Amino acid sequence: MTDDRPIPIDLSLLIQRIDELEAQLTRALADLDELAADAAHTTESHRPTNALVEPVYGTVTAWVDGYFRRIFTRSIGGEIRWCGQWEAHPEAVTRFEALWRSWEALRLDPNLGIATWLTSYLDPQLAALFSRLGPFAQCTHERHTPCGNLGQ
Repeated sequence: MTDDRPIPIDLSLLIQRIDELEAQLTRALADLDELAADAAHTTESHRPTNALVEPVYGTVTAWVDGYFRRIFTRSIGGEIRWCGQWEAHPEAVTRFEALWRSWEALRLDPNLGIATWLTSYLDPQLAALFSRLGPFAQCTHERHTPCGNLGQ
């Protein structure tokens, strides 16, 4: 058999519990607002600016002479080809331009920028530039020999 009598309720306990829950909710909302403000600040501080960063080297020639030739030294001859007049080789200029521009961009990455540049950009270009089939194939450090165009 069921008892249809109402369960006695202590209203003061219910009111106290509601007050506690409201206080917890207020604290949780304040914490959430603080976290949202911190996240917005962090996002703003890591957002790239539209301001252009000045390059370290103003031209590809400045980069080749001031950085590349100073850092990446090789013994010329055998498998390694070089031309003292590298600027007279359009392919070499194009490859050095790509290396310079990618270096200027990746040097700004404090984590993997230079490592990425070395392995993904420099190493393949060095192989193409210095090889016996590259733009300096007929040159020596002292003697420039122009390359013919394809099909000529």
